[in-house]
Amino acid sequence: MKISLRAVINRISLFQIILRCLVIVLAYTVGAHVTGKFHASSYMGAMLACTSAIVVMQAEDVRESIHKGWLRVVGTLIGAIIATTYLQLYPFSLHGLAISFCILELICMAMNVPDGGTVAAMTLVIISVISQEIPDLPPLTNGVLRFVEGTVGVFIGIGELWITEQIQAIHHKKKGPNPKTRT
Repeated sequence: MKISLRAVINRISLFQIILRCLVIVLAYTVGAHVTGKFHASSYMGAMLACTSAIVVMQAEDVRESIHKGWLRVVGTLIGAIIATTYLQLYPFSLHGLAISFCILELICMAMNVPDGGTVAAMTLVIISVISQEIPDLPPLTNGVLRFVEGTVGVFIGIGELWITEQIQAIHHKKKGPNPKTRT
């Protein structure tokens, strides 16, 4: 199968690249700002907001991005609640992490959480690791921050898809269908 240079160029959307770059910058800035008010390691907040935005931007349209975003928010909430509860009751330990992970898995299976609660599990681990790195950070603050950072990224990512759809709708009205795809 031969790929032409023209086909490669036609798949590239400069607008999409610039908009997604702005999304990452915005998610990073907001995530770091939110976290920076509570502890010195603001980069974790930036990372979580960015990864949430990236996951949501992988959708083909706003409807799918809202679905992906909802799953991300619910998973983050489940993981944050379990991690926060565990860390409120006990100091971090590897055994405690393993037990809380088993409880998380049990809850996600019982609730039929899509993907087996992968996001919930990642959130549980992230909050637990941060509690080791920053022991002075109260578990409730840690859990709430991780939830807020993830949710901020989701909303920013959905916003990117909404803006793209609005601009594409205007473009289609003026010039007809655009051959460029979201991927």
